[in-house]
Amino acid sequence: MSNFIDLTGQRFGRLTVLYRGVNINRSIIWVCQCDCCPEAKIHVRGAALRTGNTQSCGCLRAGKARNRGFDLTNQVFSYWMVLKQAPTRGLIRYWLCECLCHRHTQREVSASSLLAGKSRSCHRHHARIESLPVEGMPLAA
Repeated sequence: MSNFIDLTGQRFGRLTVLYRGVNINRSIIWVCQCDCCPEAKIHVRGAALRTGNTQSCGCLRAGKARNRGFDLTNQVFSYWMVLKQAPTRGLIRYWLCECLCHRHTQREVSASSLLAGKSRSCHRHHARIESLPVEGMPLAA
C-alpha cells in the first residue's frame, strides 16, 4: 500500500485543492480551483502540485508572458513613436504607436514588427520629416 497524502484544502500557487478525483495510470488526480476563475475546476496530478510544476490554470504563465520584455514607451522606430503598451493578444505584445507624419495616426503595432523594422509608418506620410529622432532613442522633452 502506498502512503496516501491528503491534499484537500492545501494551496499550491494560485490553486486550492477541493477534493480527490479519480486515479489515472497509478496517479492520483486532484480537483482544484484557481484564484482567477473560482467557477472552473482544474484536474491536476498530485505529483505536479507537490513539485510545483502546476501552480495555476494557465493564468500565471500568461501573466508572466505579459510582463516579460522591454519597455518601448517613448521610443521611436522609423516614423512610429511608442505611446504605451496595448493589450496583449495571445503571447504577442502590442504597443500603441503614433505616426510622426502630419496626420498623427495611432495604431497598435506588435513589438516584433517594431524591433524588426517590418512596420515603419502608417504609410500616409508624404512630406519628409526634417527632425526625425534617432531610432530607438527617447525623445527629449
